[in-house]
Amino acid sequence: MTLIELYHTLCLHGTMSQAELLRLSRLSPPTLAALLGQLERMGKIEQLAADCGTGGCQRCDISAGCAPRYYRAHSASKT
Repeated sequence: MTLIELYHTLCLHGTMSQAELLRLSRLSPPTLAALLGQLERMGKIEQLAADCGTGGCQRCDISAGCAPRYYRAHSASKT
């Protein structure tokens, strides 16, 4: 899957978790992370906040790895 295909996937499907994107794209985790990072830097997508439901992520030592990551494409009016 290319960068533009990943972007189109998010545009088509809306909000998706990183796990869903991994299954759909068949990319390796590092490759997907690199593509998502590039799309974020370009202002085409955004990572959404997610937490474990406790509301204490700012104080949590493992908050960087416990919650699934979700992404969505910015609307055309924001790009």
